[in-house]
Amino acid sequence: MSSANKAFFETAYEYLGVHREDASYIFRVWAPRADAVYLIGDFNGWNESDPMTRLEGGIWERSVCAANISEGDLYKYKIKNGSKDLYKADPYSFCSKDAEETASVVADVFGYEWRDKGWLEYRRNSSENKPINIYKIHATSWNRHDNGTVYSWRELAIELAPYVKQMGYTHIELMPIMEQADDGLFGYSVDSFYAPSARMGSPYDFMGFIDSMHEAGVGVILDLILSRFTKNAHSLAEFDGQPLYEKDCEVNLNGTRIFDIGRNEVKSFLISNAHFWIDVYHADGIRLDIDFEAETDISHDLRSSVKERFPDVLFPQKKALFMGSEIGQHWEKERTPSVKWHLLDCESNRKLQYCVAEHNHLYLKGSTCLRS
Repeated sequence: MSSANKAFFETAYEYLGVHREDASYIFRVWAPRADAVYLIGDFNGWNESDPMTRLEGGIWERSVCAANISEGDLYKYKIKNGSKDLYKADPYSFCSKDAEETASVVADVFGYEWRDKGWLEYRRNSSENKPINIYKIHATSWNRHDNGTVYSWRELAIELAPYVKQMGYTHIELMPIMEQADDGLFGYSVDSFYAPSARMGSPYDFMGFIDSMHEAGVGVILDLILSRFTKNAHSLAEFDGQPLYEKDCEVNLNGTRIFDIGRNEVKSFLISNAHFWIDVYHADGIRLDIDFEAETDISHDLRSSVKERFPDVLFPQKKALFMGSEIGQHWEKERTPSVKWHLLDCESNRKLQYCVAEHNHLYLKGSTCLRS
């Protein structure tokens, strides 16, 4: 693979999707078996006035004058395959409006002004033997307002950062934060792999959350799904009228389909996804959710490509403590909207939390002494 092809393979998000180029927005989508593709959205009344041009490799492209589009406009691709008309969200969409809205959103995610230069320098220069202690959370379920509404990313950072430091954790691990219709599945039923869920705010809000964690000295690890995706009509399933991203079969796991990682374009979609969250969102580590077959076919390629480009990024194999476990909550028996913090009204639960914190800090202190 040439260096140019390798760069595209690992950073397809810089080409596909929608990007502002000078005075135009350029839309590109991969749909090799489509007979025709139309760009439809708020900016053209959702009609077929913007037919896309087929390029090499089954990619379709359309340029639209920037004066006719606003950030936040909704759009889809209308894909024609024989007698089928399919209305699909952009697989490389960077932003979602909300969980109920199936269209993609025109959004720039490359202009955020990061504040974590010091953290990234520390990460580059820190020893690989530095102790790691991971606290795993589901972002919308760690805590909620009294009326049951979810925290914003800013509200979560304000409470979570000091708690993590107090408890002696070095990193948080976020269960999949990508957009999905059913938040009750703890992130494992993804619709939009390049867009953080809009439930807690905008892409820039999520970047601000990561910035705040870095300012507090806490690393952020993201869970990525490399094995399956939802079969919702607007998403990846039968994208151009036939199985494209998926194998020609279904699995009975929350109505999901299995990625066909035998296709180079699908493998690029997944490997680029890992690069995207590290490059654009400054993730400090990636945890891969893959099945056995994917482990042998894609895991090695993904790890090696990420390590080559981001040598200081983790692929942690260490155990993580799941939120609520430190106070004695039993998640296996029931699903609740958030951690049952009221358990701390009981002395035994408070003592458990204190014991966990003491052990965490003892581990960090002991590891530091052993290295010195």
